[in-house]
Amino acid sequence: MNEQELSRLRNLLLSKRKEIFDRVRGLEAGLEDLQEPQSEMEEQAQKAERADLYNQLGSRERGEIVAIELALRKMDAGKYGICEECGQVILLKRLQALPWARLCRQDAEEHEKTGQTLMDARDVDLAELPG
Repeated sequence: MNEQELSRLRNLLLSKRKEIFDRVRGLEAGLEDLQEPQSEMEEQAQKAERADLYNQLGSRERGEIVAIELALRKMDAGKYGICEECGQVILLKRLQALPWARLCRQDAEEHEKTGQTLMDARDVDLAELPG
């Protein structure tokens, strides 16, 4: 992967991270609306449903932020674009579609079929990664 491609992928990661932060800020504003007292049970039920949705979205987005941060750390360490499972180069086309990908397509499919999960991105030790 050349420097221009790496720079483009870094910009994609930074842009996605900003998009998520902006969305979270919007969710926080929506949660403030949920804090207002309501008197009718139906309105309270709707608020509870929306609050649950906000919590779910927040969790998924937090996971994406952690994955993006790991990808950026890998870039800085020269280990970006290397499959954590087999050590092979992850195809540029895959990284363009999913710039925080940790596995090559084959290993990602295998993990999905077998139900295997990767170590939490926060716990990854870059020194132990291939590359």
